[in-house]
Order: sequence, then C-alpha cells, then structure tokens
Amino acid sequence: MQPSRPSRVWGRLVAAGLAASVLFAAVVGYLLLSSPARRTPVAAPPASRPAVSATPAPTSTPSDPAGGPGAPTDGSIAGNTGPLEPVLKAMRPVRVVGPVFSAGESTFTMSYMGWPFAWRVPGTWGCMGGTVSLPHAKGFVCVDESNSNAHQRLHIMFRPCPRVCTVARQRGMAAEWFETPGRRPVVTDATTSYLETMHNANGKYALSLSHFFPAVHGGPPYWQVGAYVDSPPATRSTVQKIINEVRTQATA
Repeated sequence: MQPSRPSRVWGRLVAAGLAASVLFAAVVGYLLLSSPARRTPVAAPPASRPAVSATPAPTSTPSDPAGGPGAPTDGSIAGNTGPLEPVLKAMRPVRVVGPVFSAGESTFTMSYMGWPFAWRVPGTWGCMGGTVSLPHAKGFVCVDESNSNAHQRLHIMFRPCPRVCTVARQRGMAAEWFETPGRRPVVTDATTSYLETMHNANGKYALSLSHFFPAVHGGPPYWQVGAYVDSPPATRSTVQKIINEVRTQATA
C-alpha cells in the first residue's frame, strides 16, 4: 500500500481555472523574485504536473483560532516582530531516511513570508503555492524545473496545532495527513513520523513525513509540517535529501 497524498488529501489541492502548466512559470517567478535572493525562473513545466490553485506568497502566519499555548501573539514568526521572511538555521542535519545535502552541493533556499521555516531544494527546483483543504493549512508543490523527465515532486504544507498540542492530537493530525488506514507510521522521535513505500501503484518511490515543532524556542509543539515526495526508485536519494532538510529546518 502506498502513501496516498497525491490521490486524496493532496488531491484536494484546488485546481485553478487555468492549466497549471501556464500558471506555474508566472507564479513561481513571482514567488521567487519576491524574495531577497533573486533568480530567473526557468521555462514552464509540462501539463502533467499537479494542478493547483495559484496563490501569492503568504504574508503572515495563519492564526490559531483556539489560541494554543506557544502561539505567536503578534502575527509574527517564532516570536519575532513583524511579518518576517524565515532564514536557514545552522543545524546539525537530521536524517529521517537516506542522505542529506552535502557541503557545496547546489541547492536553492525556499523562503516565504509567513512560513515558520525556510528549507532547501536542489538548485534546479522551484515551488508553486497551492491550497490544501486541511484546516488552516498552507502548501506548496515543488518540482525540478530544468528536467521534465525527472518525475520527482515535493508536496509540503504547514498548519497550527489547535489548543494544547497533546500527543493524541499530534497522532490525529499526522493520521489526517498520511491518510493511510491500516498502515502504522514509523516513529523516529516524539514529534516525527513517516511512511515509506519502495514501489507504489505508479512504480515510484514515495515518502511522507509529519513533524511537530514549537513556534518559539523552548515552547511546546505548535506547528505541524507535512511533506510528501515521490520519485523513480533509482533517484530516490534526491527526494530523501529534501525530506531530511525539511525535518532539520522545521524547528524554532
């Protein structure tokens, strides 16, 4: 059985009225050029990539309707004042599955206003904003813009954990993200779990991650990040690096 992110929960990414292949280049260009680090986006992707609703880069963190402990009270990221753009943290790499990015490897930092963390993808990848129909969730779809034959992708979302983020609540939110009844996720630490499939129904490698982390350093868990990647099995190390990067950077 495979992680079902593309076909179910992430299948809930609401399609825009226009084809994703037309929108992707324009939106990725807007999102990337809106960051201090400028780069020229490459050509539009093929129409086979996931259809999403085009959305501008978020400008503030989603509010917690329940006002959970540890939540920023001023609309800021990790307790800083103002709608800041996150930066990479100097962290020891965390390995969930497979390798991590090595020193000197070509990467590009995805850093968006309102996100609680930044993360790296391979240097030729780009991301497009999308709408996830999970409560209070923000999401992106990322692909290799330079190689339409790579057949690799990343789906990533984050959302606040309402009220007190108990272990039971984390398990429920993780199950909501994984949406794979009958499969028990692998638990790597108190806040992290994953599902891995070597060959799914499409013959691809698939890996799905759920992780909870504080809004402020030393605080209780507040954010959930969910990430799903798939890839031809022979090149799975590329997407494994992205999952490990997300887990490493998703911290206060």
